[in-house]
Amino acid sequence: LDIEVPWPVPYPDNKKHRVIWQNGIQTAKDMFKVDGAEYAFSTWFTKAKEIDLASVILGEESEDEAIQEVFLQCLYRNYSEEEINEIIKLAKDAYRAKDKGSKNWLTYVEDQIESKKFEAGMTERRAREILNVIDNGEFLIRVKFIRDDSIYDEEWKYSFRVIDKYEPIRESKKAGGKYVGGGPNVILTKKTKPGFWVGIDEKFLVREVSEQSEVGRLDSNAVVYGLYRIRKPDVNQLMPMKDGALNCVAERVIEHFDQAKRGHGPASGSISGCTIGDGSC
Repeated sequence: LDIEVPWPVPYPDNKKHRVIWQNGIQTAKDMFKVDGAEYAFSTWFTKAKEIDLASVILGEESEDEAIQEVFLQCLYRNYSEEEINEIIKLAKDAYRAKDKGSKNWLTYVEDQIESKKFEAGMTERRAREILNVIDNGEFLIRVKFIRDDSIYDEEWKYSFRVIDKYEPIRESKKAGGKYVGGGPNVILTKKTKPGFWVGIDEKFLVREVSEQSEVGRLDSNAVVYGLYRIRKPDVNQLMPMKDGALNCVAERVIEHFDQAKRGHGPASGSISGCTIGDGSC
């Protein structure tokens, strides 16, 4: 659904975001697909460099190719002429630097490009478009969370992990004057109000962690939702039963518990002597 109903902003062209969040989102969607989800889509936000200038410069074979790539990326992001000229000058100076590629060079180039906020959380407009795309079935909703699992060992090694919320999303129920979890499964249909998705996403796309954490407000996060169709049994595929089979089972159950009451054995265990459908009662 992220392709049919895209986010309001594109992914940033940033190595860290690509390796952690973009790969994490795709991995979670692939996991949902393998698991049998009918649809999957994501929400996310981040604060990142809009242009990964160092990667562009180091990735091109000549200065002209590097400048051309920087220019195209600036055009794609609708930069003003003044902004484009400033970034191209920076790119030329960085490409010609004697220490190009060194740790100090990487730090300097990265510091010259300001970070921007990318907001792709759920909105009523996108929720409405998603509901228009899905079919008329009923769906359960499951969630996967993407977490930054990077480590620093002289340099950053970017990685991610997917945390799976195996149980479907449930409704809240009122207990003791407040709402708690544990209600029935939420059932999604085309008639679900768009505001529902906005509320769900505000809960799961966490932006601040607990006061005990050193992280505080998160710079990046991502959530992936999977929709599982609720399939109703096909009566034409059910095993046929002979006349009187249900009555036979009922009689055996009553007989079993009557014997237990008279002290002829516990009320647990199997009820023998009856096989539904073969007339052996």
